[in-house]
Amino acid sequence: MRHIIITIGRQSGSGGRKIGELLAEKLGIPCYGKSELQKIAEGTDDYEEVQSFYEEEPVNSLL
Repeated sequence: MRHIIITIGRQSGSGGRKIGELLAEKLGIPCYGKSELQKIAEGTDDYEEVQSFYEEEPVNSLL
């Protein structure tokens, strides 16, 4: 079985989520956001790593 995984890096207000949803619909694959991925990861061995990844704060680029 072949798996397709596409990730989209985006900024707030860029429309990335909508683009991802349209792409997933066109390709016939599911589209998962941050909250969906966290729910899927709960109860797995990797949950702590996934949770800490999403809790990271962006670094101020002026530093």
